[in-house]
Amino acid sequence: MSDSFYSFEELETLAELANHGIYLGQQMPKIMRDAAQTYQKLLLRQLTESIERLDAAYNQRYRPAKPKTSPCLKNSRPAK
Repeated sequence: MSDSFYSFEELETLAELANHGIYLGQQMPKIMRDAAQTYQKLLLRQLTESIERLDAAYNQRYRPAKPKTSPCLKNSRPAK
């Protein structure tokens, strides 16, 4: 069985990685919360767009547009 020793540089690198892992572990709740909020915003935007499309289709089907009044009739005065 051979004894293996780490060099100072390797120990320093391992310590940096461990500290980085601890930092990421501490930040994970914030990262997950931010990801959840971003996903929620995306879903809300998609839902809003779907509702707008459905509303437009419903209005086109069941509420036909009123015929437009010609500009010359719109501003005319009633006959006396």
